[in-house]
Amino acid sequence: MTAPPEPSKEAIVAPVSPSDDGKVAAAKRPLRKRRSPWPLRIGVILVVVACGLFLAWRARKKPIAVETIKVERGAVIDEISSSSAGEVIATRTVMVRAELMGRVLTVRHKRGERVKKGDIAVALDCWLSRSLVIHRRLRRGVGQRWFT
Repeated sequence: MTAPPEPSKEAIVAPVSPSDDGKVAAAKRPLRKRRSPWPLRIGVILVVVACGLFLAWRARKKPIAVETIKVERGAVIDEISSSSAGEVIATRTVMVRAELMGRVLTVRHKRGERVKKGDIAVALDCWLSRSLVIHRRLRRGVGQRWFT
């Protein structure tokens, strides 16, 4: 058995016909259908997007497993102290300031102790403010005597 001859890749020359007036026909190549570049472009874009989504899915943070219990009041069993344990910060803080200038006589509550509305937290000796009030009352009284 003999193998069929392979098609040659050389240019095909058309036979010369008597109507060509002796001109040799130009070499003709077999026509090949040109493909559109869009399917390839779309395929590359889809592969890039799929790789990006896969990498984003792999990079997400996994939740940390923790054990929780219900909070109950009770006596302190263990005292924990560690520099890596963190710091507890209050959600609401209050700055207590005096409206009048004076010297602190007594502090009636300890730091961090609960205080009810209307409780006296600090007793002040405001002798300067008291003396100013007395002085102004005297000046007002003297002024009233001059203008009446």
